[in-house]
Amino acid sequence: MGFIWRHKKTKVWFIVTAIVLSLEIIIDAVLLTVPIAGNSLSLVFGGERANVVEDNRDERYDRQYADKEEVLNAANEFVVEVEKEGIVLLKNENGVLPLSTEDVRVSVFGKNSVNIVNSGSGSASSNGSDAQKTFYKSLEEAGISYNETLKEFYESSAKSGSGRPANPAMTSGQRLPGFETGETPIESYTADIVDSYVDYQDAAIVVFSRIGGEGFDLPRTMQSSFGGAAITGAASPDSHYLELDANEKALLEHVKENFSNIIVVLNVGTTMEIPELEADDEIDSILWIGFPGASGIMALGQILTGTDAQGSQISPSGHTVDTWAADFTKDPTWYNTGTYGSEFGNRYLYNGEKTDYAFVNYEEGIYVGYRYYETRGYEETKADPQSKWYEDNVVYPFGYGLSYTTFDWDVSFAMPEGSTITEDDTLEVSVTVRNTGDYAGKDVVELYYSAPFDYEGPAIEKAHVVLGDFAKTGLLAPGEEETLTLTLDVKDMKSYDYADANENGFKGYELEAGDYLLVVGSDAHTAKATAEYKLNEDVQIASEMNAQGEAVEVVNAFDDVSAGIFGNNTYASYISRKDFAGTVPTTYLDDSERSLTDELKAELDESIKRKYTEPDAGKPWEVTGTAPSLTPVNNDLSLSDMFYDDSGNYVGEVSYDDPRWETLLDEISLDEMKNLVGFGAFRTNEVKGIDGVVGKPLTTDADGPSGFTSFLSESVIYGTCAYQAECVMGSTWNVELAEKMGELVGEEGLAGNEKGDRLPYSGWYAPAVNIHRSPFAGRNWEYYSEDGLLSGKFAASVIKGADKKGVYCYMKHFAVNDQETDREYNGILVWSNEQAMRELYLRPFEIAVKEGGATGMMTSFNRLGMKWAGGSYALLTQVLRDEWGFHGCVITDYSLNTYTHVDEMIRAGGDLFLTQDAKTFSMPDDATQISLLRQATKNILYSVVNSNAMSIRTDGYLMPVWKVILISVEVIISIALALWGILAVYSIKKTEKQEKETLTTSEN
Repeated sequence: MGFIWRHKKTKVWFIVTAIVLSLEIIIDAVLLTVPIAGNSLSLVFGGERANVVEDNRDERYDRQYADKEEVLNAANEFVVEVEKEGIVLLKNENGVLPLSTEDVRVSVFGKNSVNIVNSGSGSASSNGSDAQKTFYKSLEEAGISYNETLKEFYESSAKSGSGRPANPAMTSGQRLPGFETGETPIESYTADIVDSYVDYQDAAIVVFSRIGGEGFDLPRTMQSSFGGAAITGAASPDSHYLELDANEKALLEHVKENFSNIIVVLNVGTTMEIPELEADDEIDSILWIGFPGASGIMALGQILTGTDAQGSQISPSGHTVDTWAADFTKDPTWYNTGTYGSEFGNRYLYNGEKTDYAFVNYEEGIYVGYRYYETRGYEETKADPQSKWYEDNVVYPFGYGLSYTTFDWDVSFAMPEGSTITEDDTLEVSVTVRNTGDYAGKDVVELYYSAPFDYEGPAIEKAHVVLGDFAKTGLLAPGEEETLTLTLDVKDMKSYDYADANENGFKGYELEAGDYLLVVGSDAHTAKATAEYKLNEDVQIASEMNAQGEAVEVVNAFDDVSAGIFGNNTYASYISRKDFAGTVPTTYLDDSERSLTDELKAELDESIKRKYTEPDAGKPWEVTGTAPSLTPVNNDLSLSDMFYDDSGNYVGEVSYDDPRWETLLDEISLDEMKNLVGFGAFRTNEVKGIDGVVGKPLTTDADGPSGFTSFLSESVIYGTCAYQAECVMGSTWNVELAEKMGELVGEEGLAGNEKGDRLPYSGWYAPAVNIHRSPFAGRNWEYYSEDGLLSGKFAASVIKGADKKGVYCYMKHFAVNDQETDREYNGILVWSNEQAMRELYLRPFEIAVKEGGATGMMTSFNRLGMKWAGGSYALLTQVLRDEWGFHGCVITDYSLNTYTHVDEMIRAGGDLFLTQDAKTFSMPDDATQISLLRQATKNILYSVVNSNAMSIRTDGYLMPVWKVILISVEVIISIALALWGILAVYSIKKTEKQEKETLTTSEN
């Protein structure tokens, strides 16, 4: 050491080496001992890599594509087909559309035309860079010439402005007082730009875009800060993001001054407030295109010309999945969504100060979307036949869409009108659709029902019309026809009476005696044919059929949620059909109506503690008696053996009720179960079992509703299709397309990680089936519709398609997760009555379980009342498992929050914790804890065993890439430090030798 400190070179080397090696030791210690650190790197750079020794994907599944590239190409072509059927023609006057295919020359307006919104942001986003198509490329391939000068103007930030800002970050507690559209001010249009119009006068196409994304809702003001001045371009501080801003209005006036044919294209993942566009005679056509994904925009040019890529005729056939209201501020959700009118208006108060607990009250009950507008319109007209309420409040009804052609319908009701029906009957309608126009096209037939409503006595709330079934024709050439058959079980016209509203002593599903009207229509407001039937007696439906076809009792599960936080709906009463004017909210809650009591504040504070400590005694999940053994035993039964019966015959799908599950679980240690259940971030962990006998492989699970994506890294999830938004798929009203999408996602899952460990993608965090409760919800683009039946049918079809290829779907977000504001900020408290929950918000999940065979479910960040959704026994066990008969794995949403507890999750009926920080269980390993862990393990294994994960066999796992990189870097650094030290010593020795020789020479 003396030598080192005597010389500057060795001293510097020693200090640097000590610091570097100390840092290496600290980094290694953190990465190897703190799970969240190493696991986060695994998510970004790729985790353990399976050593695949046997691959039976081709034998087990009917694969249609040879490799990843081939299925990607097919998927991108498919997205164009979906977009063609999903684009909604909202307006078409004066024969402007379709455009001619002969030398048509157009001018495209709108800053966002050079930067359309292909997808929302967040965990489901994808840039689709490998197949990115543009708005202008779509026109070009359709033979439409466009104004290059105008395009170059928009491409130049110096000339036309910087455009819309980047989407807000996906962070907790995000609240937006306003957001710029990025539209170019009219003052920027110079004389040279205006002069360029003369050669492109056939039509003006005006593009308006709006964003959407995870972690934020769309602004309901256009303020620079809450209560502040208007942001750039806003019409006023009190306008909102989903109406035209000042720059957009000015642009339209400019276009109207210079063009006679005007087409507006709405590139938005929700609805917009545009009554002025519909009423403006100078606006000829309006098209809604949603978010078209990576390649879907290529459909637009084909729709504009009415000619597909093969030169054949096509017409728009999309229909709206939401009601387009004339004034969003008059919607019944306006005063009960987002931030409640101020920065923290949705936070509870305590002693006059805002707390960290947010809420949302679903005071509208069942009257969401068309259920409100069609019902109130009916009631207003019933009270005053001259009323124009509906016309003043609805621009486009739910289910609405125009075509370039015309259709005639011949409607035949199988049961004669006026017949008496029973609860066991199924009503059938045949509709022969004939194309009577000049263009080929598809048509949508919608079947609605109207149940009797008691105006005189106590009554269950009922919407005037409810969607019962729907169907879409194939492509019909002029003169061709097709007969569609729609059905509706009488029992499905039931209503849920959670509070004995009709005072008959019963709570549950009911069919009330009276006249039931079937309505065959082109949308929720336009009837083409009707038939009325009579139910003679009230029917109380005490039980429902589950997914296995068994009758199961149905009783209230959410009385606490229905009652509101203060009980008895205090400060949050529900809308009534008998008095819309008096019950639709017209103000936000005042401070006294959102102030917590000491008891409520204490209960909430207890719920966000890191450890779950609630006693099990007396709870429905408690297990008494002797705990299962903690010592695993080798029963010589592997997960793969479950594919064969006791006689060795291959049975294919493994049954959830196979008695051998208990034998298999006996082979797994408690530690391995905890590692499986408590750590499920984009994977399910390997389960070896004692002596390696179980053989459950590591699986790759991924986001999201727009196809396999990863917002963290492309090291494992890559080269996959960026599909169109779900709202576009829903707008097709074609469930066959949804099943095809599921199959293509499944094909991508089979291709998997070709350049890495060759594992398939087995789990998919999709589809998403929350309801478009408000047009301002940030993730409406990720969800299908405002209607539960439409959403459920599409979800069931996607799930069936993916299952064919061995991909299990984690349908999300379960449940009532219909806004982003404060969704995970200690878990927003959602208050809704049980009728709305069962008839609207839970309905799509129920359909997907019973009809789609779903084996996966993802819970949500929010609470149902006071209880975290992922910890709600009522939701996950009483309703999902016991009532609906769901078999499979329930995963949480991504969770690093203090109010989410893994012990609480397994007690509720959940199975897998989505986090890269392996959760520590806090409850003792008693009979209850062990039994619940065994059940959760079984549920996960059940989903995996019937997936593509079991089509490969592995022999161990290679070191994660980040560890290889870390070791390599550390070895290189160590070698470099050693060489530096050697060279430093050598240099010193050499210098000392030279100095000694010089001194000797000098002395001589």
